Amino acid sequence: MYDAFEGSSTSVACDATKWVKVLAVFCCCVAKLLPKLEPNSVIIMDNGPSHSVKADRLPNRSWLKNEIIAWIEANNIPCHKNMVEDELL
Repeated sequence: MYDAFEGSSTSVACDATKWVKVLAVFCCCVAKLLPKLEPNSVIIMDNGPSHSVKADRLPNRSWLKNEIIAWIEANNIPCHKNMVEDELL
C-alpha cells in the first residue's frame, strides 16, 4: 500500500481559507501516486468531513441578523432589512 500523505499532516482543517492549499497537496499526492500504480489498480477515498468543504456556508439560526442580511445581499437575493430572522431564513 502507498501512503500518499506520508510525512504530512492529514488532520488539516479544510475550511474555505485553506481549500486551495489542500487541493494543491491533493494534486501533488495524486501526481506521486499514479506513476506507482499497477494497471487495473483501484483508488479508494473515504468521505471524511476533513476531506470536504462547502464553498459557501448557508445562513442558519446561529447567525446574527446582520450576517444573514449580508449573505443574502452578497447572493443577490431580494429582502427587506425590517424582516425578522425567521423570514430571512
